[in-house]
Amino acid sequence: MKYVSTRGEAKEASFENILASGTASDGGLFVPSVIPKLESAVIDDMKNLSYTEIAEIVIKPFIGDFLQKDELQKIISDAYKNFETNDVVQIKDYEFGHVLELFHGPTLAFKDVAMQLLGRFLNAASEKLGKKIVILGATSGDTGSAAIAACQNFENLHSFIFFPDGKISEVQRKQMTTWNKDNVEAVSVTGNFDDCQDFVKKMFADTSENKDMLFASINSINWTRILAQTVYFFYLSSRIDKKEINVSIPSGNFGHAYAGWYAKKMGLNVKYRHISAEDLSREKMAFDVILNMEVIEHVENPGFFIEICTNLLSSGGLMFCSTINKNLKSYLFAILGAEYVMQWLPKGTHDWNKFIQPNDLKKLFFNSGLK
Repeated sequence: MKYVSTRGEAKEASFENILASGTASDGGLFVPSVIPKLESAVIDDMKNLSYTEIAEIVIKPFIGDFLQKDELQKIISDAYKNFETNDVVQIKDYEFGHVLELFHGPTLAFKDVAMQLLGRFLNAASEKLGKKIVILGATSGDTGSAAIAACQNFENLHSFIFFPDGKISEVQRKQMTTWNKDNVEAVSVTGNFDDCQDFVKKMFADTSENKDMLFASINSINWTRILAQTVYFFYLSSRIDKKEINVSIPSGNFGHAYAGWYAKKMGLNVKYRHISAEDLSREKMAFDVILNMEVIEHVENPGFFIEICTNLLSSGGLMFCSTINKNLKSYLFAILGAEYVMQWLPKGTHDWNKFIQPNDLKKLFFNSGLK
């Protein structure tokens, strides 16, 4: 399996190389060059498998020869051994449907599901590449504590997590600052989450070579986090006796939606009904986004999914925004293809937010033939 940049100019990379990195050299995000398809018989048999066994099936095609079968099995087993439930996540039944609980990990955040796996993958990459890995991350609370909890026991991993001073919960602050470990640095920043993110971006923008260490991101630009989230769509489907599942999910950074889309492309019969988020303009609004699936209803955005909703595009009921989220960029790249997306960017132009405006997006979607 090789990985390519969403901007189409960086060289192809292996899983271990994109694992221990931030963005691609051209500033894009790494995504798989192909999407493996699971046979329907394999998916049907998942009802007889544990969560960790399903995880192995879903993850293996994406990592190439990075890990042998027994190595992957051990990493997955170790990643989830400290969860409060044997199956990592739990499904609760209610009159209106089912709820997938993702908060049974060490820090009680859904991000534990991906971070516990990512931390062990990074440690394996460090050992195989013979370099220490510096982990950089910005957090508004749960990302940082989950990342530190996942990486603090590995001597070859050194975490630097930036959080906005006074703007996270006291529990989250203590989760990040009370480890008393030499390889953990939780840094409070005067400002907001965006200021924390700026610190991380500037560090990744530094192109000076360091032969002794690598820099990796633990934010959702790291493909492994999306891959780990794809697993629980398969698990959910395996435990619900229905031919098709319809999901409604919260979204701050489009990661869940992106992971679910990969599950669909791998063969899972899943549809979205709603994605809820909170708009940073502090105005509550609802709009439809047509993404080759179902109509997605966007209501409130907790974090940084969309900053300003700027235009209502009447054709097809499509409403979009000028600030394009990073996981949504990967999604557009995956469903439309690099060549189609890149024709909208002049050569050397990589700022989607400045160049692609709502009317351009309308043309991009409807000219692509998507229904």
